[in-house]
Formats: sequence, structure tokens, C-alpha cells
Amino acid sequence: MQERNFVFIRGTVVGMHVTTRSISFRIATDSGVKDTIFPSVIFDDAKLTKDIKMKDRVCIEAHIRTRPIRQDDGKRIFISEFIGDKIEPATRILADLVDGLDEKDGGYPEDENEVILAGTVTHVFNPNSGLSMVSVNIPDTKSGQSNYASVTCFRRQANVAKDLKEGDKVAVAGVIRPTERRDPRGEIRFNVVAKDIARVEG
Repeated sequence: MQERNFVFIRGTVVGMHVTTRSISFRIATDSGVKDTIFPSVIFDDAKLTKDIKMKDRVCIEAHIRTRPIRQDDGKRIFISEFIGDKIEPATRILADLVDGLDEKDGGYPEDENEVILAGTVTHVFNPNSGLSMVSVNIPDTKSGQSNYASVTCFRRQANVAKDLKEGDKVAVAGVIRPTERRDPRGEIRFNVVAKDIARVEG
């Protein structure tokens, strides 16, 4: 099985934060969840974000990266972030059919929020019969770093997840959803809610 670590977000830029090392965008997107969510996507290479500005409708391809940070008490914890690989303006629905359309007017595709993961199960927690939480390790073949995604499974997907064991290969399709927790920086933590999950052989 080939590891996969893919996040796709279509939405509106509602926040930007620039540092000497990176630029991050806060995106408003309402696809796949009941309410609008506001995930932040970090671009280590600012050149990828050229000409993107506030209120732009954008499409982002990203991946999940895990890194350590220190809490106020000095303890080190690991957080997962969305790291941007590509960002481009969203085009109008009719852009492929009609030349010369004004991008400021007309209709755009609906917001989208999609996650595709394939990796190795490192932990399964089953607090009740209709809920399972799975930690998935997706190695980065370029850096050698291990990235971890927390996947929440409800009902039918929980029935599959509860039988998973550490070391199993697993594929997940899901959406990003905020949790009630915040990291030491005050940022809301996000996890992946599974829409489909399956054990994979090999």
C-alpha cells in the first residue's frame, strides 16, 4: 500500500499571517460539516502564494504535518498542522466553457473539504459502541519524518475502526472538523472525521 497524505480545501481567505519563514491563510469553508470552519494552512514557500489576497476564493492542496511545541509548563507535545503544497484562485463554474469571463461576477463551485489518508494504525480508542478514534502514521518519504493524523469514526465507520489493531494498514476518506481543544498557541485543534475507512492488505 502506498502512503497518502492529502488535504483539499476550497473556500474563502478570511485571514493572513506573514512571518519571515512562512505565510499562513485562514480559510472559511463549510463543506462536509454542519457549520463554517476556519482551518489555517501554512505555506513554507511564500512564492507559492503569489497574488493571493484577502477575500479571494481559493483551492488549496495540502498535507498534514506533525511537529513538537512546548507548553507553558515546559512539557513537549505534538501538534498537527496543515501544510500547503499548492494554492490557486477558484475559477467560475463556467470558466471551462466560456472565454473571457469576469472572475468578480458569477457563480463559483461550492466549498470543499476533503482528506485522503493511507498509513499505519498506531492506536485505537473505543470509548463507546458508536465512536472510535484512530491514530494513523503517514511517513514523509522525503524528510523521513513521521506525521500523525487523528481520525474520529462514528456509527458505521466506528464499527470498522473498532476492529483495527496497531500495525494495521488503513485508508481513510474524510473531512476536517474542529475539536473543542486548543493548543498552547491558542489555536483550535482540528481532526479528521471519517466518511469511509478500510483496512488495507499489504
